[in-house]
Amino acid sequence: TMVTGVSSPLSTVTLCSHSTSVTLSGVEEDATYTITGLANNTVSAAGPLAAQIIAKTSPSAPSATPQNVNVDNIGTTSIMLSWRQLPLLLRNGPILGYSVTYNMITLNATSNLHLKIINLLPNSDYNISVAATDFA
Repeated sequence: TMVTGVSSPLSTVTLCSHSTSVTLSGVEEDATYTITGLANNTVSAAGPLAAQIIAKTSPSAPSATPQNVNVDNIGTTSIMLSWRQLPLLLRNGPILGYSVTYNMITLNATSNLHLKIINLLPNSDYNISVAATDFA
C-alpha cells in the first residue's frame, strides 16, 4: 500500500487485512516520525494500540561542493589543499566532515577546512575533488 501526502501531524492509513507493511511517502527529510498501529475488525471499532515506532528520515546530501578550493605547493611532493564552507542554504543539514579524492584515493579531512597531501610524485598532474558530507 502506498501512502502519499503524510504532512499533517496526525495521518491515518487504512490497510487491508492481508497487508504486512506500508511505505510512507511524502515525508520530510531529516524529520522524526512516531508511528503507532491499531487493529480493528467488524466486531470492535478499535483494538489495543501497538507499540510506537520512532523513525527518522535521512537528510539530503549537500546541494553544492565546498567553495574557493585552493592548492598551495609546500614542497616537491606535498600540497596544502584548503576550501571554504558551503553557504548555509546549500548544506541541507549539518556538515559533519569533508572528503578529498585524488587518483582513486579518498581521504577524510573531518571538520577541518584544509588538508595536507603528501607523497605525491614531483611534476605530476592530479585531479582533486572536495566533497562535504552531512551524515556519518
